[in-house]
Amino acid sequence: MHKNLLHLLICLVGLATTGYSQVIDHHEFVGTIQLEDQSVITYKLLFDEYANGSIAGTSITDFAGSHRTESDIKGVLNDRRDKISFRELSNITTKSDIASDDFCYIQMDRGDVSLSRKKAMIKGNFTSQYTSGEDCIQGTIMLMSEAVFSKKLASVTKKVKRFAPRSKKQKTLEVLEDSKLSLDETLVLKDGEVLTFSAYTDTITLQVWDDQYIDGDQITISVNGTPIISGHEVKQTVEVFEIPLPTNTTTITISADNEGKYPPNSSNVSILHEETTIPVSVRLLEGKVATFSFVKQLAAEE
Repeated sequence: MHKNLLHLLICLVGLATTGYSQVIDHHEFVGTIQLEDQSVITYKLLFDEYANGSIAGTSITDFAGSHRTESDIKGVLNDRRDKISFRELSNITTKSDIASDDFCYIQMDRGDVSLSRKKAMIKGNFTSQYTSGEDCIQGTIMLMSEAVFSKKLASVTKKVKRFAPRSKKQKTLEVLEDSKLSLDETLVLKDGEVLTFSAYTDTITLQVWDDQYIDGDQITISVNGTPIISGHEVKQTVEVFEIPLPTNTTTITISADNEGKYPPNSSNVSILHEETTIPVSVRLLEGKVATFSFVKQLAAEE
């Protein structure tokens, strides 16, 4: 299928999912994409399947790394449900400091797919494009069900513990543990990391609470460097804050005023924006800062 025709088909199918078709299943796949230069990047695909064969959901690129990026995806399954086509539309969040125009948005045309619970997989070639429409990188995608991936990860971890050279063992185990933790859809934001969002309104809603030890953790929330909520004690009860986005790029920071009784300072944050809820786990030592950057867009990209 010609790429332009694929784009048109996916866009039309995407429109059809907005109230005209029923969700019949939810699927989650985990694995890697391999680029032409043989470099490998972790990749996760989560989507709802609709009765008319269309799919809609999100992709997470580099889910275990410092460039973790979550994007909207839309696509279609063929009648026999053994071929999948989809494309990434726009970024929802990213930890990467790459300029938005330099992101490559992946698209797959008729990749192989199995939706069987025991043998779920997606594999095939992909291409990608910049926002300008110019061609970007290409390579292959290999994904499996999260359950199978977790089993393989556990098996690899055991082998590393037994056979890996001592000089490399600890670092390899840390990478594997980060990958395991990153399978959780909750983002973990630490000092020095910046999580960037596309914003389409003038305010966002923050929900803040602690579901671990209630030990007196206190935080300060600032907008563009100005504290608007100081010395807030994080408790089990969810506190809701409406936060203004006064500039085209608004920076919101959460800083740790202390570390409570049990370090580090920990808080759960849900960011509510339009119809999207994004959970973030903030873990900070005293005086350290987690940063959220909201970049206003003219309109939601289709």
